[in-house]
Amino acid sequence: MGQIDRISGYVGELGVKAPCNCATTAAITLYGEQTVDGYDATTTDNNNLGTRVLVKNQPGAIGNGIYYVNTGAWTLAGDFNNARAVTQGTMVYINSGTTNGGSMWQITTPNPINPGFMPGTTAIEWALSRTYISGGPTTSRPIPQSVPYQYFDETLNIPIWCTSLSPLIWVNAAGVQV
Repeated sequence: MGQIDRISGYVGELGVKAPCNCATTAAITLYGEQTVDGYDATTTDNNNLGTRVLVKNQPGAIGNGIYYVNTGAWTLAGDFNNARAVTQGTMVYINSGTTNGGSMWQITTPNPINPGFMPGTTAIEWALSRTYISGGPTTSRPIPQSVPYQYFDETLNIPIWCTSLSPLIWVNAAGVQV
């Protein structure tokens, strides 16, 4: 079972990571403050940990992952820095960005990703998760046929995802069951 770190998000084997501030649209240098998808990625976001960025467009998928911006080299987020934290199907919601804001991404690299996983050196492929299939009030949530299934809960006014069919589990972008 994963542990919760209030600053870094979820640590351990969890299918939905804490949201990222933005996500890349092209390969970037993982160094210093910069603009990512129209978002000003700085060291002052997230209680001065730095902007949390989903990096998903690096050459050969090497170096893809969830990072915190730093004035020097970026650092992998605490919930994405070991083999237990990186599994096929892991999802992350993107809060902001011109292109990726409001989207959900998931790891498509087959398990086992790499028993000798080395953060920043193992190829991690990301793909856009399904778009919202439906929306409505909490009382009208569908019974999905597959996961992940996205739904816009109009009662809560947030996007949610079904991450388990048995038992039926719905989570918000932070991975908290709703």
